[in-house]
Amino acid sequence: MTALLASAGLLAAVRVASADIGAEMTYLCSSRDASYKVTADIAAKVPSTARVGQPVHLGEVGIRLRLPEALRASASQRSALPQGAQRASAEDVTGTATIAVTISQQGQSVDAAWPAFGLSSNADSAANVGPLVLQGSGAVPALVTDGTGVVAWKAGPMRLRLSGMNSADGGGILSCTPTSSMALGQVRIGAGATTAPQQKQPSSNAKPATTTGVNTDCTEEPASTDPGGGMNPDPSLSPPPFPEGTNPGRLGRLRPGQPRCSKSAGFANLGKLNAALPFAAQVRFRLNVQSQSDFAHNYFRSYTYAHTAAVPSTGNALGFGFMPIKSTLETTQVAPPGGTSDTANIYSDAPINQYGQPAQFRGAGYLRSYVQLKVGGVSVNGTPMNLGDKCRTDAIPLDLKVDLGDDSTGRSGLQDGGTYTGRVTVPEFKQCGTGEDLSPLLNAMSAGTSNYVKIEAAQWCDPTNMIEPFCDQQPEPTTYSIVPGGTIQARIAPFTFQGPAGGDHNGAGDDDTDKWVTPQIRCDSATFKFDFKKGHYISKYFAGRVTDAHFTGCVRTPGDVPQEMKASGLPWGANLKTSADTGDLTMSIAGIYWEAAGADGCDLHFNNISDSYDGDIAGTIQGIGLDVKNDRMSFAGVTSGLQVGFQTACQRAGAGYVPSAPWSVVGDMNYKPHQKITSP
Repeated sequence: MTALLASAGLLAAVRVASADIGAEMTYLCSSRDASYKVTADIAAKVPSTARVGQPVHLGEVGIRLRLPEALRASASQRSALPQGAQRASAEDVTGTATIAVTISQQGQSVDAAWPAFGLSSNADSAANVGPLVLQGSGAVPALVTDGTGVVAWKAGPMRLRLSGMNSADGGGILSCTPTSSMALGQVRIGAGATTAPQQKQPSSNAKPATTTGVNTDCTEEPASTDPGGGMNPDPSLSPPPFPEGTNPGRLGRLRPGQPRCSKSAGFANLGKLNAALPFAAQVRFRLNVQSQSDFAHNYFRSYTYAHTAAVPSTGNALGFGFMPIKSTLETTQVAPPGGTSDTANIYSDAPINQYGQPAQFRGAGYLRSYVQLKVGGVSVNGTPMNLGDKCRTDAIPLDLKVDLGDDSTGRSGLQDGGTYTGRVTVPEFKQCGTGEDLSPLLNAMSAGTSNYVKIEAAQWCDPTNMIEPFCDQQPEPTTYSIVPGGTIQARIAPFTFQGPAGGDHNGAGDDDTDKWVTPQIRCDSATFKFDFKKGHYISKYFAGRVTDAHFTGCVRTPGDVPQEMKASGLPWGANLKTSADTGDLTMSIAGIYWEAAGADGCDLHFNNISDSYDGDIAGTIQGIGLDVKNDRMSFAGVTSGLQVGFQTACQRAGAGYVPSAPWSVVGDMNYKPHQKITSP
């Protein structure tokens, strides 16, 4: 049925760019009493073109598994393929692999309905000691799409059946959980050769000001070479000091970098007028043209440059405390005094691998540039003031910073967007007025040091249309209003924490259905204390935190073993997100460590595991639904949960107790007091 839905157009396409599907993935495969690390290579070809209503075929998909030597002796006998499996061309079939693969596009996903693959060992692998290599191939269902966007293939859990393994190993069935990236590949579904790209303006709907030839609709890439390209060499825009405790190596060679684009919106508070002027812009980037690394401390500094096209903004204020003043302000990116380049420099500090070893620093991004302000359209108490067309300031240094988080709050990256803040000194205006110098009047109202800037950047898009989001569907900047904010008590009763299916032994019967069940930790209740920010224009990242968590009356099943559940690593970070497709509000909680100490000596730790598979890192629960009308948090449909960690001290057999085994929360939490959460 899912194959029919996919091929009938449930997902979306038109013109498909050439791309290959291929990935090397690492799985942790668990039998009933042991775990093995298995590497899977998956490869397929994607056609270079397609049209509306025509199928997109991957061609024949090939799979190659590398199993450790410990499995060789148990996987040497032959067995029949299950019904519906595709037998490989080799005669020596030694197993089958069923891989969960999803196809997604613009937030919608469907099961790709890939069948089981028959596996055989090649002659060299069968004859020698060492890792066992199994391989096979087969056709998979085609895809027909009816809309634009990237179509992506992603692999999930794998079920591996090997012949010849004894009954203690579960009849040769292993449940495999991916421990590395699950992305197989993607293709860009364009709008067709006859469709012109749609121009996107900042959210003010005004036409951007003309700036040094900067293209504002993101359909062209920013220049990668001079003139108009490259990091700005001016010393006043040099990078900040490295985080304490890091020691990066030399700066890497200059490279073209990756073109990106983003919308920005915010405001500047004018201290003298006690008022705010809105700001909106389109920014084009060249991401990571240079970099420095410190592998020992999981640290990476990226060098990026940008060009900005700002929208003229109009604001109102009371001059001298009583005169209504209306003015239009135009912001232009300019070169530093005596400089030749108007490029803005952006530096970011982030982990080399967010899911690698813990990083002992807080991530941040730094934007450094110069801008010039031009004022026009001024009226005082309704009377227009003719300032002419030359009323402007000298170049103003702009030094803004965006918080990118840490292991406890969760981390974001430059391309995720975020809130840039800083203080700006506005110099005196010059050449204002025709026949009469009105510059002193403007300077008395606005020039000075008490000016605060806050700009929200949207997620960066890719004008080359090879990864999401792409610039013909640019996301808008996202902020939230939370009222009244403050402390929130959330309670779920009963609280159920559930492991993988077939991950525990109930000691009854001889067949799989009777003997192997889903492990659970069930508590009478769980109570979480949240501390949310309050006010308007709150960033989606780090909107709140979890400061306390308590569990009462907990037992582990099967066996009804009493458990002591406790939380550590507090506070945890709470981050908000709004679906671009549905508008639904969700929350993620990062920095999580849970421990469940059993009365039988089984001490389980829940968090996440590093990609190197050699240690525990903070866990994250994503996709928690927020029903703000009914004061409820829902774990239904949560896309990722927690894993059994390496610190676990539990000899109990079963796939639910080995490191990286996924566990998840089931149920809904009610919270109080009522919160009004809107965007913006």
